Amino acid sequence: MSEYFAASGGPFHVRLVSVALHCLRLDCATETLPRSLFLEMHDRVGIGFSASNNFPMKHQGAELLANEISMMSPGGTLWHTTTGPGDWFTMALPEDDFAEAGSTLVGRDIMACTPSLVARVAPSSLARLQSLYAAAVRAAESAPEIIAHPAAARALETTLIEAMLECLAQGDMRYDSASRRRHATIIGRLGQLEEANRGRPLFLADVCRSLRVSQRSLHQICQEYLGVGPKRYLLLRRLRLAYRELETASRSETTVTEVATKYGFWELGRFAVAYRETFGESPSATLAR
Repeated sequence: MSEYFAASGGPFHVRLVSVALHCLRLDCATETLPRSLFLEMHDRVGIGFSASNNFPMKHQGAELLANEISMMSPGGTLWHTTTGPGDWFTMALPEDDFAEAGSTLVGRDIMACTPSLVARVAPSSLARLQSLYAAAVRAAESAPEIIAHPAAARALETTLIEAMLECLAQGDMRYDSASRRRHATIIGRLGQLEEANRGRPLFLADVCRSLRVSQRSLHQICQEYLGVGPKRYLLLRRLRLAYRELETASRSETTVTEVATKYGFWELGRFAVAYRETFGESPSATLAR
């Protein structure tokens, strides 16, 4: 399961390439805006890393260094945040296959003992993994018949798994701290609050009261995990709610003023400016479509 949140205004575009081999799954994304992504891992072990020299990325609110990769165990959850446009890679392998590969290729179990962690790896090992991954994606896009051939796909999968395990086996593991886990819990409760109030606006004082957290603490946590403060986050949420209603409403039965005030925008001029900055068009243009 995943949930996207774009942290700045303007059109957000993501180009996703997925490659399913025998057991290994690859996902490569190119994104145009900074964003936060919530992930839940079920029966697979997953890793994620930058495809190139991107803007810094964050794992559970903590910035990843250039030679660090993020890892998730089955049952784990993760907030992964980017601070600008860029490319990133993920690899996911079933838990049993991961354990068997670790035992066979490394000689020991390298499964994470916590839901998520960060591994600092040798730059040369990470560069090799990035290069192999990029080659696999290019092959999938330009010559999919190669990936479709069982022997070729199996050889590619084995090479990628070996490179991944080399990074993890030699990596210096950094585990989430107690404060990071607490902050992740609060962000999770914010998501639950939003789900319980789907279609309704939320305001900062009410959110702080419901989460039993101070505005100052919530500001720090939202900056870490979402890339924006809670006021900006809740503003963008209200703008998205207004956009969805305007997009589906009948122009003969609905006005921009009605929708704006419904979601807490009483200064219509400011609403129109914020709306255009976020969606690239005026509220009336959305309603007219």
